[in-house]
Amino acid sequence: MTFERLIGMVAVRDGRAVKSYGYARWQPAGGIRSALLNLDRWGVDEIVLVDVSRRPDVDPRVLAELGRTRLTTPLTYGGGIRTLADVRAVLAVGADRILTESLMWSAPAEIVRIAEVIGGQAIVASLPVVVAEDGDVSVWSPTAPGKDPGTDPVRPRAVDSWVERIGSLPCEEVLVIDVRAEGHRGGFSAALPDRIGPGLQHFGRPIIWFGGIDHAAARSLLAREGTTGVAVGNVLHEEELAIARLRAAVATSDAVRVRPVGFRHG
Repeated sequence: MTFERLIGMVAVRDGRAVKSYGYARWQPAGGIRSALLNLDRWGVDEIVLVDVSRRPDVDPRVLAELGRTRLTTPLTYGGGIRTLADVRAVLAVGADRILTESLMWSAPAEIVRIAEVIGGQAIVASLPVVVAEDGDVSVWSPTAPGKDPGTDPVRPRAVDSWVERIGSLPCEEVLVIDVRAEGHRGGFSAALPDRIGPGLQHFGRPIIWFGGIDHAAARSLLAREGTTGVAVGNVLHEEELAIARLRAAVATSDAVRVRPVGFRHG
């Protein structure tokens, strides 16, 4: 049986784990290794570590932490990946897959090259979006700290163009991020799945949803065709049993198939 996945997100900035809010504000959340080992112990189905520092390269401090952390949970790594050499360095310290965003747009040929070596099944595309009050969706552009995400007028990005680009390149899944809701439980936009989902499904790209997802949103999203997982972040630093509670809550839906409470990787 194929199960939908409950995924733990670990945001990293300047070599430390952080709680992230709309990718514009951050609060310290301790060491990277401790955060990873906690998620491993709590039984998430997958861990996605994202370096939100907007570095031009992979942070060697993060690689060092990954290298000394033995995980039984599958790990996807994103942040600063620009070349095949970066990918090899990330995989060498224990990552199973890579998460890529800007490279999909700025250097698609490099994505193809990477896929030829590691396979498209080891690549996850990141699609961070901003949902306007009228329901319109645009692709997020990084802004200065403290600015409202998505307000940068210099780099507007059409979401349909990004969906088409993702559909044309090798990748296994797409992580769709509700940027404004990120870090704010219960803030996930109900308009987003219907706006983004059909296009990605057209290209056969399964979706992981992230950003402000609470129990009700998780149940609804996991019941959607084309969804393979939901991800949560800040709540994992705040509540030790957050994943167990989420797993129990979504398991009450007959349309959702998640691994039972107590499942362990190994």
